[in-house]
Amino acid sequence: MIMKSVFFLLKESWIFYISKIKILTGIISIPVFFSLFSFSFFYFLNTTAFKYSIYLSALEAVFLIINWALWLLAILSLIYCLKEEISIKDSFRYSLKFLGSYTWLNILLFSVIIGGFVFLIIPGILFLVWFSLTLIIFVFEQRKGFDALFFSKELTRGYFWKLLWRLLALEIILIIVTTLTFFLVRFIVPNSYMEFYVGGMVGYFILLFFVPFIIIYLFLIYKNLIEINSNFSYTEPPKKTKLKYFIPISLGLLIVAIGVFFNFLIIFLGRDIPPIDDSDLWLSAVEIPKEENAFYCLKDIDYISIEDHTLLRKMAEGEEWDHKYAEELIKNNEKFFEDFEKILILPYYQEPGLKDPILFNASTILHTNPDLRTTIINLGLFKVRYLFIEGEEEEAFDLLIKIIKFGHLVENKPRPVLIYWSIGISLKNSGLELFRELIPKTNI
Repeated sequence: MIMKSVFFLLKESWIFYISKIKILTGIISIPVFFSLFSFSFFYFLNTTAFKYSIYLSALEAVFLIINWALWLLAILSLIYCLKEEISIKDSFRYSLKFLGSYTWLNILLFSVIIGGFVFLIIPGILFLVWFSLTLIIFVFEQRKGFDALFFSKELTRGYFWKLLWRLLALEIILIIVTTLTFFLVRFIVPNSYMEFYVGGMVGYFILLFFVPFIIIYLFLIYKNLIEINSNFSYTEPPKKTKLKYFIPISLGLLIVAIGVFFNFLIIFLGRDIPPIDDSDLWLSAVEIPKEENAFYCLKDIDYISIEDHTLLRKMAEGEEWDHKYAEELIKNNEKFFEDFEKILILPYYQEPGLKDPILFNASTILHTNPDLRTTIINLGLFKVRYLFIEGEEEEAFDLLIKIIKFGHLVENKPRPVLIYWSIGISLKNSGLELFRELIPKTNI
């Protein structure tokens, strides 16, 4: 008799799950819905001032302990209901009787596996496969502590690679399903703040199905191995054999203890402190009349006529000059240059969304148009060069000084942000570079 294939185990697990779906879902729903309630409850409390209170930490610690206890009871009840036709109430009553020894078995199991991974990955994988049926054996063979661990190891002897593949196949399926589910959540819920909450809720609902299914899958592997090894007889190993596992179990226990300690440490000492009242340090809102704010004039410019933006840039930077095209630009953009002159003499430049620092945050929409901004800068510098070439040097320098001043105005606007500061710097520097270029050529 050989071990059943992964496909057969999955199929049989599904059939078994469907046949007992009512009691399985009823048992696992208790810790799942308590976890879901805890998650939602603390998610809400962390949006209130209560998140700074020591009482929240105490509440979190109590909920965490209850949560652990409910999960231990539920998993033990799930295994027991596979053995006996029993009600949800009776399965939990049975679990309560053996909760102490079952909890100790879980500590031993996780400690030896974690301790195995401390000695690099191979010992960890060996222990994970050898002791994978320990919890099932606790119920079906009524073995406790080290006996349950070594019973699992002896039962799986000679089937390491086959069992590893069956466990790995299940893990791969779970990872794929979980990953696809969370990607779907991320796609449906674009808001990162809500994505965390919705993702957490979906994760708990996934557990509602996955946990019973995993237990059934392991039970069927155990049942299959028992059928194969019909003459299997377990003999308790001598103390000398048990002592071999003393070091990995001790290391695992230490790591588990440290993990639990830091978990509670984070709960009690990792909470936020109440925010400092720095309202007296906040900059006040700036109210600028619309007619004095150059932002609105620039925002409404949508009538620029340019056929060749590359040539405009080269002409603005002095790399190339096409007099015929320059004449066309001046003629086609007369209205822009008239309005541009008016914009340059306005006393302020301030985006309305930035007028009140208290209301400014990451979701504030800034009306920046990089292409339009570059075009306006290039047109302004182009006009300076055009006037200079045409012999209107005073007018050219007058316009250039206005452009430099406007760049300074944008850089030092009442409530600056980095993006506008960089725009102002860029405009001012371009103007100053052109100023330094034209000074030696002027006849004034």
